[in-house]
Amino acid sequence: MRHDLEKRFARWGLASLVAVVVITGLVAGQLEAFERLAVWTRRHEQYELDELFVAGIVAALVLLVYSVRRSRALAREICRLELAVTEAKILRALEPVCEDCEATGELCGSCRALYQAPVAV
Repeated sequence: MRHDLEKRFARWGLASLVAVVVITGLVAGQLEAFERLAVWTRRHEQYELDELFVAGIVAALVLLVYSVRRSRALAREICRLELAVTEAKILRALEPVCEDCEATGELCGSCRALYQAPVAV
């Protein structure tokens, strides 16, 4: 159920992003925003403002690559943590190895507390 909710949230996020891009493109087209910006940057050429577009595009590409790499690293970390939780649950189900518990065949106080403690997921 949680996975479905996350998928639905991701779809809404993507749909919202596409909607914002389309609406921005339509509004900018109606207002001829780029032509106005080009004229304005030509008037203020001494500030080299037109180079900011190239820097912005490069920054966007760098951030895209960074985001993809970070997303993959986080997916690997999630898999590693899920495996660790599974291993912890398996180890928890095994017989206690404490000497007192082996001798008596019953859980001592510290082992009982350990095996009754919830495993964080």
